[in-house]
Amino acid sequence: MACDIVIDQHKIIIEYDENQHFSQARKITLENYPENVKVYFSKDYWIEQCNKINAKDNHPVDRDEKRAYYDAVRDIEAFKHGYKLIRIKHGDFDWTNENAIEYLNKIIPKN
Repeated sequence: MACDIVIDQHKIIIEYDENQHFSQARKITLENYPENVKVYFSKDYWIEQCNKINAKDNHPVDRDEKRAYYDAVRDIEAFKHGYKLIRIKHGDFDWTNENAIEYLNKIIPKN
């Protein structure tokens, strides 16, 4: 599956999630991940944002469900294949800030 950024030599994937990724369908997928799947973002925060934003995209009618499914597949398959998938929520950080590199270094796993 296509991803926003893939850094193969470090086995890192970065996904940049805009508001349309925070739907009730996505909340359901997040709440039902297998317990052994490790993610590199806060599932609790993503679920909270799904409740807050409650995005709806019904063109086509199942667009929210497809997006939620593909996001879940990316998360789970990345883990299964030894990748660290990092999700960044649009609007959570000003990437023009002079401390952007420091922030990025903080959220990217070191090992």
